[in-house]
Amino acid sequence: MIKYFLRKINADDKVLLFLSSRAFSTLSYPITISLIIAYLTPEEQGYYYTFLTLLSFSMFLELGLGVILTNFASHEFSNLFWSNHNELKGNEKSILRVHSLIKNTIYWFLILALVFIISMLGVGHFLFNESLPNDNISFVWLVFLIVFSPGLIVGPFLSILSGFERIKEVQIIKLLQISISIICLWIALYFKQGIFALVIQFLVQNAISSSYIFFKYRKLLYDSMRSSNNSFNWSTEILPLQLKTGFAWIVTYLGLNLLIPFSFKLFGPVVAGQLGMSFKIAQVVSIVCLAWINTRVPQMGKMVAQNEYKKFLHFFNKTLKSIFLAGIIILILISIFLFASKYLNLQSFNGRILPIRMVLILSIGYFFASLSNYLSMTIRAFKDEKMIIPNFIALIFYIITFYLCYHFNDLNLIVNNFLIINCFILFPSSLFMIKNLFRSKGVL
Repeated sequence: MIKYFLRKINADDKVLLFLSSRAFSTLSYPITISLIIAYLTPEEQGYYYTFLTLLSFSMFLELGLGVILTNFASHEFSNLFWSNHNELKGNEKSILRVHSLIKNTIYWFLILALVFIISMLGVGHFLFNESLPNDNISFVWLVFLIVFSPGLIVGPFLSILSGFERIKEVQIIKLLQISISIICLWIALYFKQGIFALVIQFLVQNAISSSYIFFKYRKLLYDSMRSSNNSFNWSTEILPLQLKTGFAWIVTYLGLNLLIPFSFKLFGPVVAGQLGMSFKIAQVVSIVCLAWINTRVPQMGKMVAQNEYKKFLHFFNKTLKSIFLAGIIILILISIFLFASKYLNLQSFNGRILPIRMVLILSIGYFFASLSNYLSMTIRAFKDEKMIIPNFIALIFYIITFYLCYHFNDLNLIVNNFLIINCFILFPSSLFMIKNLFRSKGVL
């Protein structure tokens, strides 16, 4: 029965590994919530979710580069293969381009990490300068940034490895990262480390991935860093697509990540904590759907590079069906969970989230966001970006919503607008764009 169901939704070992790491994160969340409620005050909960949300500013700075790196790596890997000694073999030109790609990536993200720390110190001063006496929030924020920043360099290298068909291996590392770091978070919360528990979580997380890369791929890193070839031109190949894709990431950042800091400043830490926890619950829809998106994109890029369009179309349709079915199932499960918590009158939980109607609206918004994300990622497998205008329209909607929310002090405006943008702007636009792209490329 279970095997039949997994075949129906096209869940292979790569998807299952991704889901395992996310499942641990999701299933462990009730424990995390319980520990947060038990060991953090409502004010500290607000700082907790605001810290986590501000981390996503790094995605705003990188302008979606991780996805682009996976696509470019998969195109180059269509001419390469891994040897028994864990070395890339094949077309010499592609190997030189790979070395140049890795070197440029490391330099780029070193600069990004520095910019991230400096800019977030300023944001932290603006948000946390009114923190309660003796809280020492600013110091914790500084240490948090220092511990988190190495992941900005490690993450892109893992994206490149995914493009080199090391998807399963990367998912295993991410499973270890998530499971071990969350357990360390629990221990830190239990021993009353407060917000500093987040520092411990990300310290462990980055130590695991950094150790893995150093011990297994240090030769690839060494060869790339000492390479003096310029066969891969960052400014003409990566940068144009990065700027286009980056605009979509700006909208994503505004839609998913400025909402909580904005609510923190406008409504206070308690409401920000409720919104943060509600987003975490609704985000399960997107997390599950990402299992198919993140594990299929590298294969798509390779098929496009080899002009295997018939195989590509079958692969695309099969994955789209899996994402749709998985999203619907998770929406149903979230609804059952929320109404059960209301029926059982779990006040300690219900008081920490938004009303059920709002959480369901956010969940449906994430469902349509997942569909449009998959379509957009498929477009990028062709080294193209078609979603600039729809995302510009979405950006205008977000700005208007922030303005109205500020003047009318109504949280409903933020929640409802999230659904409108994803359901009625981004999803229809991505569907229209991908149909036109498929016709122009001869896929259909």
